Amino acid sequence: MPASPPISNPSHTLNLRLRILVVALLPMLVAVGLFAAYFTHRSISKAEANLTMRGTDAARRLAEGIAFDLFTGNLPNVKRQMDLERGSLAAQTVAVADRREWILLSGVADPLPLPNGSTPPLVQRRNRLYFFTYPVTLPAPGEQDPYLDAHPPPDQPFAYVVLAMTRAPVELARSQVSLAAAGMSIISIGLALVLAWRLSGVVSQPLQAITRAVARISQGEWSERIREDSPGEIGALQQGINRMAIRLEENQRILEQRILEATAELRAQKQQAESANLAKSRFLAAASHDLR
Repeated sequence: MPASPPISNPSHTLNLRLRILVVALLPMLVAVGLFAAYFTHRSISKAEANLTMRGTDAARRLAEGIAFDLFTGNLPNVKRQMDLERGSLAAQTVAVADRREWILLSGVADPLPLPNGSTPPLVQRRNRLYFFTYPVTLPAPGEQDPYLDAHPPPDQPFAYVVLAMTRAPVELARSQVSLAAAGMSIISIGLALVLAWRLSGVVSQPLQAITRAVARISQGEWSERIREDSPGEIGALQQGINRMAIRLEENQRILEQRILEATAELRAQKQQAESANLAKSRFLAAASHDLR
């Protein structure tokens, strides 16, 4: 008779539950990763857009505010406005230049791009710095003024305002958003893990009970039954196994009854044969005696 399989195998049980857990967690992990990446990218893009807008607005505001003082040579007033603007923006450098050289400087000069005679781009980025450039122009005079004979052509820039601002706000936003995304991901994955573990138990425990019941039935325990407490396909499987066990038990009972009946019949036939043989022996003994 072949050996019966073991009733339960803990490693198989754990493997089944881990598989169910992986199947349940995989979509959640993908969704959390995509959401965290999107949320981080959007927040960083928004921080960079805000920084660019602040720098551009500040450069335009300063260029419009110092235009007349710069044209008339009131450099102390220009320098004072530059210092105020640099302090309010927490900018690294605020400078004014023409196409050939720097005219005034507030802050650190090292990171500034040197004037090369061409029109600089309005926004440029170098390493960890943003440079915002805006042309300084004077509007057309409303009437003939002898003091403004040297007035430059309308809307023709005669100088440029350059602001150098660090990417510190963007880096701060990046770190904050990354921490928030990581925290949200950890919490979401933790909740999903707990839920998936419980759900895997709900699915794996009935399957384990079915496995144990089938193993016992295969070992000849025909009275083994499974509690039918699961919905759906697992519940249908439990009902099917119970019906199979009932039929097997009935067939086994019928087979045993037939074996008993056949054994009793064979025993009766054996007794009849023994009785006939005994009667034959007696007859032969009596006939032999009479012959003698």
